[in-house]
Amino acid sequence: MAEYGIIGGVGMGLFLLVHLGHGWRRFTSVLKRDLGDLDYYEPARSDDLALVIGALSAVAAYLAHSVVDFNLHIPGNALTFAFIFGILASPRSDEKPAPTRLEPLFRLAVPALGVWMLLVGFTKYPAERWYEKARVALRDRRLTESVAYAEKAVAHGTRNPEFWFHLGEARRALGLSAMTTADRQPQFLAAVAAYERSLAIFPYDEHVLVRLAQTQDELGRFAEASKTYRIAIDHDPNLAVLHAYYAQHLFRVGRTDEAHESFARATQLSSQNLRRIVDPDFLDAPSEPPHPVTAP
Repeated sequence: MAEYGIIGGVGMGLFLLVHLGHGWRRFTSVLKRDLGDLDYYEPARSDDLALVIGALSAVAAYLAHSVVDFNLHIPGNALTFAFIFGILASPRSDEKPAPTRLEPLFRLAVPALGVWMLLVGFTKYPAERWYEKARVALRDRRLTESVAYAEKAVAHGTRNPEFWFHLGEARRALGLSAMTTADRQPQFLAAVAAYERSLAIFPYDEHVLVRLAQTQDELGRFAEASKTYRIAIDHDPNLAVLHAYYAQHLFRVGRTDEAHESFARATQLSSQNLRRIVDPDFLDAPSEPPHPVTAP
């Protein structure tokens, strides 16, 4: 549902209903035709019955397991269940459905879909190739190369948010590694523009929102950064790392009490070590004692 939406969910539901319904009808048909008039001592033997019971049992196990896992994201599992659903969809060996005029069209549908997917894949290949080069170069800290590759990727495909995100990451890394403010600022501004292009395509990516807010902090645009952090937290209020990143921002702008509250919220939501996100100089700084009140 998350990946394919309501239409995809309805389609998958119909797919299941049709195949399970056909499998059940085939099961009852085998019982009536092949095993309905057996003598008392005659053994019940039916390859069709064995296949359909096995297929129905496999689908039942898959449905139960899918409540807590994502089995069909694994290509091997998907191919296995394509075979199993094919067993459920196939007619009995002694059934000869009447041919229809649409049958050739249905037979051509899957090959045509495969050809279409192949053509679409080829058109996206150049952008994906440059994106992968940009990702590897960024991983290896070859930042100038990463920027060049990412710019080639977005030149071939502007609608992929990951292309813009990696361009922003490379620009931000160049800004952080620059020695002077004059060298840092153009890189941070370019990173902000790339992150905003990524969010224009998919505005709910908390990772991009955090990187955008951090870059805004580097530029001294603290009010914008605070707003960006709050947007990320609103999208996922129970994600601990977002509260930790926000705490770092609050410490940076001097809102110490709020920063400690945000970090406490982060530690409540997760048992992982979140001190790696927040500067320990902020976290471990002693609190200032209250000023004594002097009598007039």
